Amino acid sequence: MLQSKVNFFVSLFMLLFFYTHAQSHKEKGFFIDVNVNATHRIEGEQTASQFQRKITQTVTNGIQYGITGYYQTPFLKNTSLGLKYLLNKNHGEENTSLYIIDGQLEEGNLQNSSQLHYIGASAMSSFLFGDDKNEAFFEPSVGYFYYHQEIEIDTKQTLKGGNIGFSATFGYLRHIGSNFCIGLNLGYLNANLETYKLKNNNGERKIEASRNAALVLGSFHGGFLMRYKI
Repeated sequence: MLQSKVNFFVSLFMLLFFYTHAQSHKEKGFFIDVNVNATHRIEGEQTASQFQRKITQTVTNGIQYGITGYYQTPFLKNTSLGLKYLLNKNHGEENTSLYIIDGQLEEGNLQNSSQLHYIGASAMSSFLFGDDKNEAFFEPSVGYFYYHQEIEIDTKQTLKGGNIGFSATFGYLRHIGSNFCIGLNLGYLNANLETYKLKNNNGERKIEASRNAALVLGSFHGGFLMRYKI
């Protein structure tokens, strides 16, 4: 709870800072950002169950693909409003043991793959510096994520669920021409799953965990970014 409050106030402070200190962008219009990032998932709470920790620890690192469409409005200084989509993909394996849904213990090579889909509304604040071809930006976002994971030793189990999430991204862009930029971005996606369904061929069970025992699916990400102005 404390971490969520800290993240919120840091995001609000940075947004206000960019808004009040940025140079004015004279142009308005639409543009698209496309990014490819490496991700590192945050470990779950120690109060989570052994099952929850095991199925998240084997898919710690992954890749993220993202696309965001923005409109640079003339009504809000240096601020662009957008719609963001992110896809996080992870895969891992481990020689271990795991209890399946009906209580039976299986041992062997655990195959574990997951996908997290996030869509949210974003507000990006940016400023130009140097020769006005360098741009720094900060972009908070809030939206909804859907999570799907397949876990298998001998029996395939599927875990799925969704919840509200948010992201925050810092970035740098170098303007190559009037319509094209390339750069780097670094950010964080917050996603906690308290209610989800776990099923296999023998049945399905709904899991309702406390906030302290939720599946922690948040991750840091960093990588390359391209922008094209329409």
